Amino acid sequence: MRAHIVKDGKVVNTIEVESLDLMPGLISGENGGGIGDSWDGKKFITPPPVIDPAVIRAEMAAADLKIIRALIEGDKARIAAHAAEQAQRRAKLK
Repeated sequence: MRAHIVKDGKVVNTIEVESLDLMPGLISGENGGGIGDSWDGKKFITPPPVIDPAVIRAEMAAADLKIIRALIEGDKARIAAHAAEQAQRRAKLK
């Protein structure tokens, strides 16, 4: 069975065991949870994803370089798609 090792309320490892009696403090992982999740004594809580602004800005810069070619070629469909994608990326930065 899948079991989680929890320290200070956080899942720090997941192991396969035959029984939760193998070591003290094991919590069954059969109903979810994973490394990095919190354990409140009853359920696992997955933290929200961390959004790195530097990664989003790099994606935006790469997309801007691609759109230059579309602008030169006059590709209106790619230009419109680019604008929509960049708006989604900007929204993640807020």
